[in-house]
Amino acid sequence: MNSVGQQLETWNISLLNDRRAGYILQYEENDYRKAVSQFFLGTVQDQERERLLGQFFQGLDLAWLRRIIVRQEHEWHLHFSDQVFLEVLLVLALAIQRQDHPVTVRTEDARMLERYNDYLFAKAICQEAGQMFGVVFSEEEICFLTMRIMCAGFVRISQPDQIQETWDVIREYDSNLLAFVDEVLSSMAAILDCALDTDQNLRNSLILHLRSTVFRLRHGQRRSNELLQYIKTEYSRVYTASWIISMLFEKYFDLQITDDELGYIVLLIQSALERRNTEYNAVILADFARSFGELVSQRIIRYIPEIRRIDILSRYETDNPHYREADLIITRTSCNDPREVIIDNLLSEQGVAELKAQIRRKEKSAASQSPAFSVECASLFSPDLIFLQQKFSDKETLLKFATTWLEEKGYCSSGLYQSALNREKLTSTSIGGSVAFPHGDPEFVNESHVALMTLAEPMLWDGEEKVDVVFFAAFNMNSREERHRIETFYKELIPCMADGRFMKLLRSSRDSISLYKELFR
Repeated sequence: MNSVGQQLETWNISLLNDRRAGYILQYEENDYRKAVSQFFLGTVQDQERERLLGQFFQGLDLAWLRRIIVRQEHEWHLHFSDQVFLEVLLVLALAIQRQDHPVTVRTEDARMLERYNDYLFAKAICQEAGQMFGVVFSEEEICFLTMRIMCAGFVRISQPDQIQETWDVIREYDSNLLAFVDEVLSSMAAILDCALDTDQNLRNSLILHLRSTVFRLRHGQRRSNELLQYIKTEYSRVYTASWIISMLFEKYFDLQITDDELGYIVLLIQSALERRNTEYNAVILADFARSFGELVSQRIIRYIPEIRRIDILSRYETDNPHYREADLIITRTSCNDPREVIIDNLLSEQGVAELKAQIRRKEKSAASQSPAFSVECASLFSPDLIFLQQKFSDKETLLKFATTWLEEKGYCSSGLYQSALNREKLTSTSIGGSVAFPHGDPEFVNESHVALMTLAEPMLWDGEEKVDVVFFAAFNMNSREERHRIETFYKELIPCMADGRFMKLLRSSRDSISLYKELFR
């Protein structure tokens, strides 16, 4: 019974031992229904599910409910996954079975939900099911079903000719989400040095994805991400940069985003980066006939698909817009431009191979610039907040140590420790490479600073990963200047973490003043 009680506590359900009545459950109705749904969705084996559903909803014709859902799917031109179909079935069955135990939905949530197609779909299903089973579904029940659908991750535009109208509605009633996405794209563009803020496809994808994310987090449905460890390892650059998103998320929604949810956002951003990173606009500086230049350009495009467009110009057309916007300048003699790639014979196989090789060398060179922090980030660090070769018994002791130092210097208030601890309970802040990046709520930060700690022995951070380098971030982004400085910090931290020499220097340092000087060489 203790084991059962611990499982139920996950859903805010208490198991009480009453001497007269025996064991009883104490709960809010919303939590109870979520627990039942999660039991059938995540705990019961497929081969046992039908039998247990029949027992739990004894006397309720589930086959008819299934037919109603299928009919509405066809009418609305939708196709649910098996999991979403089962979730809708469970919500409807529970609403019918527990008519005398109403759910509750916040008024402001209900007003917003009514603006989406998902609400209209949920209402249509409830009306048909109500007629079939003689039940009147309340507005709260319809909204509760809508929330479960939205938590499953699909808010859709109904008809192609209504796209603009639908987006206008979203802009009107979802301005907070739109502002959040725009700020995220602006920050990530600055940190990753890529024009993500002009990528409309990425913007739309984030809007649709994050709306479901907010509903899941607000209404207690956690989503696991089986790819998380792979994302941390393979896309460490974007994952590190994405931690600014968690602070912005709290600022806009007063919610803490989990690392599982953050991983899905990283995948969207990584996909956008890869779309950009594999394409180049090039210019050929021609000192030969134009017809020869056309032949060369066709050969290059055929054998090097990363080059999407080539313009043929003379070396005297440097004021041409195509020249200014080019990623590569292909030439037979130097034009004193850092973008230049000098190839003597572009028609030969050797010439094409050399062009490929030089493009790769340029990419590698850009990614391997000597890492260090700029003077702009200097005020975030100080020698008396660099603690080297430390030993801590556990993560909580480390966090208490860091926040106590920050508080003594007036950089934060006492609530920072608890907010950082709460975050760790919700999500791991290890970011791969044996590095952790814990941080607390910005509302407890008076002045932005970073406490840098290295450990004499790696510490088990989240039950799986060990870390030996910790950046404790106390950030407050109340002003534009402060936000820019923090974006610069993230941008410069990424190549530092990817540089083996730099990380070796961190781990081997014994003197905080000497290390501080190395950070800003």
